[in-house]
Amino acid sequence: MTRLARATAAALFAAVAIVSCGGTDTPPQPATLAADAPQTQEEMRKRSEQLLADTLAQLAPSLSLSLQPPPYSSAEPSNGSAVPCTNSAADSPLIRVGTTYWVIGVPPGSAIAVQDRIMAAWRTLGWSVVREGANTVSAWTNDNYRFHLFRNGYDGLAITLSSPCFPAGGADGRPMSATVTHP
Repeated sequence: MTRLARATAAALFAAVAIVSCGGTDTPPQPATLAADAPQTQEEMRKRSEQLLADTLAQLAPSLSLSLQPPPYSSAEPSNGSAVPCTNSAADSPLIRVGTTYWVIGVPPGSAIAVQDRIMAAWRTLGWSVVREGANTVSAWTNDNYRFHLFRNGYDGLAITLSSPCFPAGGADGRPMSATVTHP
């Protein structure tokens, strides 16, 4: 594994932690069940994929999202792993799901421009958006879905998402869609 590939993998791992727990400038994600929270993993999957499709609708039709990392990455594909929500009650445990999608179709040399367009799309959709450095942007929806956009050294982009907490009994273990295409 090359040094850059290791750095990219480490940055994506950090991105999942930031998105799940709230970044330096983002509010922490509630560890309680919100009134508008999904009740099942299926509801969470549908809402997550709709939010991603809404993002793509604001962008060039040539862009799509894939769970499969690009060839230069040493990262393993992510299909949506469930993790416990911190501080949820033992008698009614809550979980959230996080996953990483890679932005496919970014023309060479244009990752910064696409990153800026994604950030603008999230603002247009009414999400709260915070730039957390030259390579990272965090966003969250009113219903507590968290997104982290990461630009790596290979001029590639990845979007990590984390769902709001939902009842652990609603988990079905089914993966997220392998791809999300332009609507």
